[in-house]
Amino acid sequence: MSQMIGKYLGSKALRQIKYLRKCKDYKIATTNGCFDLLHAGHVYLLRNCLKKPEIPEKTALIVLINDDASVKAIKGPGRPVYGEDHRLYMVRSIKGVTAAFLFSGTTPEEALKSIRPDFHFKGVEWEGRDVPEKDYVGTMFYEPHLIDVSTTTTIEKIQYDVPSV
Repeated sequence: MSQMIGKYLGSKALRQIKYLRKCKDYKIATTNGCFDLLHAGHVYLLRNCLKKPEIPEKTALIVLINDDASVKAIKGPGRPVYGEDHRLYMVRSIKGVTAAFLFSGTTPEEALKSIRPDFHFKGVEWEGRDVPEKDYVGTMFYEPHLIDVSTTTTIEKIQYDVPSV
C-alpha cells in the first residue's frame, strides 16, 4: 500500500482514507505523538499496533504527529530536537505505517473528527485519564511501554553526561 503524501491531513488524504475504508474494506487505526528523537519504544509501538488479535488484517495505520509549534508548547524550550519534516519522514519509513500527517494543537482532536478511526492507540500512562481523543474513535487501546526509553530521559542523560567546556 503506497504512502499517502502530504504534510498536513488535507482533503486528498481524507479521500484516500475514505477510499480505503469504503472501497477496499479496510479498518482505520490511528495513534499520535511528538516522535521527537525517534527511539526503540516508538518503533515498537508503531510496528505492533496492528498485530493485536482484535485488529483485523485489513487495517491501515495512520500516525498523527505534532507539528513543531505544538511540540514546543507541550515539551518546552529546546524542543523539538528534530523538525517536523525529519520526524514525518522517519515515522513514514517504519514498516506497518500506512501514512503519517502533522497536526497542530496539543491534541489531534480535529484530525480524528475527520478520520473517525475504528481504533486508536495511546500509551498505558493515559489509561483511566480523561483522553480527549476517545470521543472521536471506535475502540481505544492503551499500550504498555515494553521498551523502557523516553526522549526526555535521553535528552537529560546526554546533557548530564556531556561535560561543559
